[in-house]
Amino acid sequence: MRYKSMNGKENHFKLNRSKVIKKFTATIAFYKIYSKLHICEVKMKKEIGSKIKVANTLIERELNNQMSSIFGNYRLTGVQSMILVVLYEADNEPIIQKELADKFVLSHPTIRSVVRRLENAGLVQTGFLASDHRQVTLNLTLKGRDLMRAQIDKIYAVMNEVNHKISAHLTESERNKLVAILDVIINNLK
Repeated sequence: MRYKSMNGKENHFKLNRSKVIKKFTATIAFYKIYSKLHICEVKMKKEIGSKIKVANTLIERELNNQMSSIFGNYRLTGVQSMILVVLYEADNEPIIQKELADKFVLSHPTIRSVVRRLENAGLVQTGFLASDHRQVTLNLTLKGRDLMRAQIDKIYAVMNEVNHKISAHLTESERNKLVAILDVIINNLK
């Protein structure tokens, strides 16, 4: 194939048809993938579930970071901290493990793992319900109660701060609507 360059000289080049077809095919494949990713991204921006998942991940990350600063050496997650709060607020009344799992929407293996870590840290003790030995009960140990007594105000402050961050740019009316909508979503999925 011959063509004239800008300077008027004739140039010769051999067109390698198979290389051109491969490059063209690869370019088309790239744009198809890019297009699908873009469409998926646009859909995700409109999907409620993915938005809630992202919000949940960010809230969980914030809680974990804040709680780790409070509990230092214990390296507790947000969920572990919240379980300790529930047990602390129960005021020495045993809490059934299954009720905690239901409250935090955790599977049996997950709640068991969380409780085991708290037990290993010496913060929680387990027992069995007198009327039903299949039901595991949880109480704070003396060490757990002392730790919570010393940190409870900081924990409440963190919870308030995270809630404030979540709703910082919402009006009171919008906050109420958000809570009502989340309640509906939760009930829809139960």
